[in-house]
Amino acid sequence: VEKVSAALMHGGYREADQYLVELRIAHIESGEGISGPLARMFAKCRRSVNRGLGPPNRAEELLLEEAFVDITDEVDDPEGLVDPGPSYVVAEGYLLREIELANTELGHVAFHWERDPDRTGDAEEMGMVEEGMPPLASSSSDEESDDLVAELCLPISKTDYKGTGARRRLRCNCRGVGRDRCAPHVLWRQHQRRARDLDADPDSAEDWPEQVKTAPLFPNADGGVPGKKKVVEGWQSLVPTGSKVVVSGHTPRRSGAKRRAREGWELSIIMMLGRWASAAIMAYVEEALAELPVSGDGTRRRRAPAKPVDDWEVAVPALDERLKKLEA
Repeated sequence: VEKVSAALMHGGYREADQYLVELRIAHIESGEGISGPLARMFAKCRRSVNRGLGPPNRAEELLLEEAFVDITDEVDDPEGLVDPGPSYVVAEGYLLREIELANTELGHVAFHWERDPDRTGDAEEMGMVEEGMPPLASSSSDEESDDLVAELCLPISKTDYKGTGARRRLRCNCRGVGRDRCAPHVLWRQHQRRARDLDADPDSAEDWPEQVKTAPLFPNADGGVPGKKKVVEGWQSLVPTGSKVVVSGHTPRRSGAKRRAREGWELSIIMMLGRWASAAIMAYVEEALAELPVSGDGTRRRRAPAKPVDDWEVAVPALDERLKKLEA
């Protein structure tokens, strides 16, 4: 136990105590018991690896509006990320980690064109208020349409080790962040371009062969899955000149969460989009919330979120209404 602790401390592991917990579990599962002296040694080593550790290292924020997302420099490194700008926009929009972005495949994406009831001014007539029905499909199905809804499937993620999968849908937000920083539209363009690169018809995804569906959406220069380090290096190239921001694999995730908090999104919606199941989200958004002034009645004065925002605004109230009806 002492040797493992010393090795973890020498390697600079900030979560060394968690490895000691795993070591203890492995010892028990091997059929051995935890004696009194061994238990005290585990406790002593856990205190030692945590001593002087300081506050947690949090990912720095790279504001979406400041990132150079439109750079088109050639990538000389065969393992380098080819499209750092679009990949950052998508990761920031869908609150992805670098490993999740790197492993996103063409078959993980689907697109819909649905009218936004907030802009029709007639949501009741569309059947969305009473029954919680999804928006009606619009007649437009092209890239320029503001009715674009992009669905991203995450077959496995850090908190979903069983691989049950998660799907998240975002509606066009061009009016809020601009076309080059609108995650659904950037995802659409990337999907179309990658399909053409692989000699596939972008508009016939259901007919694609398996090698196209499983191809990386954001590949390296060799066409393969980029490594975590290479994804981060690509994102670092988007930092404005003179900025001291050091990008990490969680930078777009934290940046996207803080942006939504500033825009006035409910924390429950941010948690759902980012797949947080606990108050851990507060580590991402507490600074953004602290920036918002508090009024005399103790409430936060927040900027109204850009419209349209997200399908969750419709889905969550609709689900609540259906649950009430079922319970009745």
